[in-house]
Amino acid sequence: MEHTKGPWNVFDGPNGNLWIGPEEFFSIAEVRNGASDREYGGKKAERANAKLIAASPELLKACKYVKEFNEPHPLGGIIISQNAFSLILKAIAKAGS
Repeated sequence: MEHTKGPWNVFDGPNGNLWIGPEEFFSIAEVRNGASDREYGGKKAERANAKLIAASPELLKACKYVKEFNEPHPLGGIIISQNAFSLILKAIAKAGS
């Protein structure tokens, strides 16, 4: 089963909720206003959570690319290509980290 095609973005919805999806009025997820109280970071955490969810397609793409196009190093670990590293950095930036 395929997920909804990306890229996904964060949109300000009604009542302070945040919508996540490919278009403003086609959301696949919602972070509800008040979902993160002060103990869990409040409004900043809600927006950060929404950004992380929105970055999911890019994060998955980067992981699949690393799995398919990078080789094990003889001494352990992997040798990662510049393309894979670039995909990872873009996905991390979109996630807000």
